[in-house]
Amino acid sequence: MYVQLLASALGGQPVPPVSAPTTPVEGIPLRAATPIAATAEVVPTYEGALSSLKTPLQAYLQTLGGLEAAAATTGTKLRDSILATAEQRMGLDWTSREPLQAAMKVALKRTLIKLGIETSRAEQTAEKLVAWLKINAEVPETTPAA
Repeated sequence: MYVQLLASALGGQPVPPVSAPTTPVEGIPLRAATPIAATAEVVPTYEGALSSLKTPLQAYLQTLGGLEAAAATTGTKLRDSILATAEQRMGLDWTSREPLQAAMKVALKRTLIKLGIETSRAEQTAEKLVAWLKINAEVPETTPAA
């Protein structure tokens, strides 16, 4: 339909095919974009932008209940894995963009499942963690290129 509209606008002339450029632009070759997958991030220790949340998150996890089995077998790996996963999903506007929050929820759920938490419990916990992070996590700052 759109091609027909273009053809009629051009006075019946055939519409030239459109293709993506395959030559380098300013010396940079084009490559396919790598999609960001909602992967589970399980780490033994975490040191990053959200390190200041370790103690508050540990206290929050204790209030959730039902995570004792995973916490007992993995120690602080649960807390650190949650923070590592969350940091990967954060962007400047993640607190206002529902698709980014949904991707974080899925990634957190996968992390929790990988650490031995039951699927339904992981779903509920991931949702609560996203809400907690929205309140407690500062948005990472980026510096403009000079």
